[in-house]
Amino acid sequence: MEESDNPSNFLFTVINMTLPEIDNRIRARNTKSGITRALKEGYYPHGNPPRGYSKDRSAPKTPLLVPNEEASLVREAFEVFATGAFPIEDIRKVSWKNGLKLQRSQFSNMFRNPIYAGKIYVPETTTEEGYLVQGVHEAIVSEELFFKVQKILHKRIETSSYPRTKEKFREELPLRGHLTCPCCGKPWTGSISSGNGGQYAYYHCERTCKARVNATFANERFLHFLGTLQPPQEIVDLQMAMMEGLFKAKEGDRDQQINKLRIETDRHKQNIFKFDQQRFVSEEMDADTYKRLKNHANEQIDRLTIQINDLEVTDTAFEKYARYGMSLLKDLTWYFQEAEPQAKKKLLGSIFPAKLIFKDGNYRTSALNPALALILQKNKGLQNEKAEDTAISENVSGDVARTGIEPATQGFSVLCSTY
Repeated sequence: MEESDNPSNFLFTVINMTLPEIDNRIRARNTKSGITRALKEGYYPHGNPPRGYSKDRSAPKTPLLVPNEEASLVREAFEVFATGAFPIEDIRKVSWKNGLKLQRSQFSNMFRNPIYAGKIYVPETTTEEGYLVQGVHEAIVSEELFFKVQKILHKRIETSSYPRTKEKFREELPLRGHLTCPCCGKPWTGSISSGNGGQYAYYHCERTCKARVNATFANERFLHFLGTLQPPQEIVDLQMAMMEGLFKAKEGDRDQQINKLRIETDRHKQNIFKFDQQRFVSEEMDADTYKRLKNHANEQIDRLTIQINDLEVTDTAFEKYARYGMSLLKDLTWYFQEAEPQAKKKLLGSIFPAKLIFKDGNYRTSALNPALALILQKNKGLQNEKAEDTAISENVSGDVARTGIEPATQGFSVLCSTY
């Protein structure tokens, strides 16, 4: 009998062939077990650290995460987003300009990563659900700020799930819906025309006057017009100082509200401690009653914690919020060029409550945003005013003198016709 025909030899051959696979599976299981154990202990055992962190490999065990020079940019992004006033994409572009260069998905995932709040997520297994543990690394943002951001994200997801009328935004026509016909006073629209081997965008009237203007030219002149609305640094500093003074005057009322909420939170925590004693020490409380009362107390604590967080974040994030808004005004032209079409539309609506009129290469409007009008007034009267004599008026008119830019190049004037 040949050796290859021996059944015993065939068995040994099969065993020898499966041994490497068994060894690989054992190694994979041990590796996964080691990663899970490290996560439960609060360590980050993965490869590249999240943005804002570096790895300290001098640690005796798993390398520790330590905040690096990008941590302040990450924290600022969280604080600005927590105000709820700006879209993620707008914050991302400003953060990119400041040095935190992240793509859209990366930037969005950053706000959902509990690592920045000092937490480590332990994923679910076949025997237990996923949960968060306290990490051994230093947090970049507070837990209150992180959960405030999660609340805003969840609210925006719910809002975006509602059916809406689809509106078309064209990059070539950012001013569509914000212009008034200089010939008949009716609203202007915009469209794309084909001819001479290409496509051309125009703003035009829908009425019988048939007025129109080349959109490329009108958009370029609008950027120049925005440049005239950008306040200088000394005006921004003056406005920030005045706004900070007003908000600090209200800190006393805010602190009283926070103290009352914290006292109520402590009362519910003391109740939970009493429930634990009555259930497990004196055994005066049955299991169903204990569960019901403790769940109710925890719900109240969560509710109060959110209220405290709302009060704290609103004021503590004010400086970031205000400086972020002021930085947009200082570089309004760049921001408008970089913004998404939807963001451009919102920006135009917030700056210009009235329609714009474009004629002979000039833009004019009957009203500006009252806050912006006030800032521009400070700029105009800076040489004649002292900062300590300047006060914010709650009834500042948005009306400003009609202003414009240099006349247009010949051949690009608005064409008015009655036929």
